[in-house]
Amino acid sequence: MSEVSEGVSGHPLAVRADELTVRFGSVDALVEVGFELPTHRLLAVTGPSGAGKSTLLWALAGLVQPARGRVLVYGDPVADRGDTAYRAAGGGRARVGLVPQGNGLAAVLTATENVLLPLLARGVFRDEAWSRTEAALDAVGLGESGGHLVEELSGGQQQRVAVARVLALDPDLVLADEPTSELDHGNREVVLRLLRERVAAGRTVVMATHDPEAAAVADHVLALDAGRAAWSDVGR
Repeated sequence: MSEVSEGVSGHPLAVRADELTVRFGSVDALVEVGFELPTHRLLAVTGPSGAGKSTLLWALAGLVQPARGRVLVYGDPVADRGDTAYRAAGGGRARVGLVPQGNGLAAVLTATENVLLPLLARGVFRDEAWSRTEAALDAVGLGESGGHLVEELSGGQQQRVAVARVLALDPDLVLADEPTSELDHGNREVVLRLLRERVAAGRTVVMATHDPEAAAVADHVLALDAGRAAWSDVGR
């Protein structure tokens, strides 16, 4: 198992994957992937298209069922969306938040509504939900675009709304699947800075990326190739 243990980092484990194997039909998308990641860390998952990056994030989120192995998030086993990892972490925060490829936004809603409604669904009081929504959209540079429908936004703007939605939820674990793929240099730097700020605030981030410059801001890199993993420390 590739790992950074509590004794090395000084922080408790956020994620542990044990011999994680995921199959789609006869294809092994992940093959015995194992690692331990403490809190206060950003892990970049790299590799070519089809290497298993998205599959790993979905397995960590409990959205795909492994054929073998297990995932623990803050010590709790993740089996499906109803498991402990998805229960509220307190204060209306989610335990796990996902920025999926394609952004997962509701096209019939505005940017503001896409960020606001998940907070209301978690029981956040309306005034606080509005405040968190406005702050998150401002942080990604879309404070003036909240009233626009998703279909009126560019691909990069949609991607930033998806990032804002996760920022507003403030989960313990952020799973971000190619969160900078549609962004220009300036906005990419903004999003990467915001993810590093989440880590500095005590959260944990796992980011799938094909961008070497994005991977360079991580603390650790998990390189996937045909579903098999190799671990390296960036040196932060």
